Amino acid sequence: MYVGVQFEAPDGFEGFRRDVRLYFAGDRVDEIDGVPVNTVLVVWFTKTKMRWQKWRVQTMVVPRKTLEDALTDSPKKLKILPKQFTLPPWMEEVDDVNFDEIEEQRAKAALRKQRGSGRCPVPC
Repeated sequence: MYVGVQFEAPDGFEGFRRDVRLYFAGDRVDEIDGVPVNTVLVVWFTKTKMRWQKWRVQTMVVPRKTLEDALTDSPKKLKILPKQFTLPPWMEEVDDVNFDEIEEQRAKAALRKQRGSGRCPVPC
């Protein structure tokens, strides 16, 4: 699994709530009762009721074996989501927008406007 992979717990599982998009955020090694244990960092985002901070990140450290078993058990307790979003939840509405193309069109329109006004600061 690579950093950023999104998964869910369809029926909830241990500390994972259902209907939440979870993100794999990397491998770690933590000490539990003085013993090094391979763990993973999982993050997810929750909405708040505060106007000035609508989203908060939540984190959880899980033993790697627990995560791997939950992904491979039958039935699976954790499932990798079929659609992997490229942006965080608060920007989902623009996930499929090509910002490079929009910026290119904006720059072309600005150049056309400058040419039409005769105020082109550089040779047009």
